[in-house]
Amino acid sequence: AWGLFGWGVAWWLATGTEEIEDRLSQFMGLHVWVLFLAGTAAGFAWLGKRLDWGMARKLTLLYLPTLALLLSLYSDKHHHFLMSLAWLAWPIAIAVQVYLLRMMDKAASTLAPTWHIGTAILLTFFLAIEAYWQAGTGIGGAWAEAAASTIPGLLALLIWRFRERPSWPVPVHSESYFGFSLFLVGGQALYLAMTGIAQPGYGGSIPYIPVLNPLDLATIFAAITALISLVVIRRHQEMIEDSPIEPTIAGFRMYLAGAFLVLTTVALVRGVHHLAGVPWDIDYLYNSDVVQTTLSIYWGFLGFAGMVWGARRSTRWVWVAGAGFMALVVIKLFLVDLGNSGTIERIISFIGIGALLLVVGYFAPAPPRRKEETA
Repeated sequence: AWGLFGWGVAWWLATGTEEIEDRLSQFMGLHVWVLFLAGTAAGFAWLGKRLDWGMARKLTLLYLPTLALLLSLYSDKHHHFLMSLAWLAWPIAIAVQVYLLRMMDKAASTLAPTWHIGTAILLTFFLAIEAYWQAGTGIGGAWAEAAASTIPGLLALLIWRFRERPSWPVPVHSESYFGFSLFLVGGQALYLAMTGIAQPGYGGSIPYIPVLNPLDLATIFAAITALISLVVIRRHQEMIEDSPIEPTIAGFRMYLAGAFLVLTTVALVRGVHHLAGVPWDIDYLYNSDVVQTTLSIYWGFLGFAGMVWGARRSTRWVWVAGAGFMALVVIKLFLVDLGNSGTIERIISFIGIGALLLVVGYFAPAPPRRKEETA
């Protein structure tokens, strides 16, 4: 039965492809083929439900992987999805996938959570690539990367917004969508970090303004999203306990801390590049007195803030982390900044860090060990 069924499906798809290629250009034919595939999947899903036909229902599981392949083909050939007839084809194709998810949930399929997250990943890439193309074409510069980076954060906010509502689909697979939302937040920070390191973030026709430039604005939005994710984690602590997500929460917090250390550091270096005229080259940036002074003071301030926070909250591990960061800054002063002997930047670095050390020694002494920590 499976052999005959597979032969019939192959015949149907091959005939449809031949008819499309015979009557339409290659450009238009790709859009029509997406519509043909969506109609095929919807038809088999309806027949599977109407006739209780198991083979037809199982065939629809191939629809999502096929959409992913088409997505990669579109992004490679056309760089976005809503050109020509595609503005109609792709929304219909995604609507059919949503219809298939509803049917999977009604049938209580064990694959439903995986297919939900797979669909969410597909939708994320679809919207991000389209936002990248639209912003890049309309404004240019780093606005394309900034627009694309907001999509994961916006989807994460939507997931958190609809988690406690009875509306489908988030509450049906609450745990899976919650884990996916954290993945979106982490992916947003990673994408921005990679983009910030790779390019200086020119704003196209809009001149560079500190904070009010594409990558800095995207970083601020990503930071807000990350802070909201930590609030959501704390608010839903009961759901997280004893779930597969629980072991990853501590690592997620550490990941966010490291990611935003990189993001803010890159933002400072980017500002020095634009305002001080340091060429965007790793060698020039490393050997720049202004860059090294800026980083020393910023990292020293972070260590200072950690030590003060730990002392005020009597959280010893935070204080130790801040002190360790401050020690690394002092080592950097002697190994890197000291090489810029005689420059005003070197003097500012040493005086600034020395002042921070004096202040933190007075206002933020090491908090005492707790009995549990001693034990």
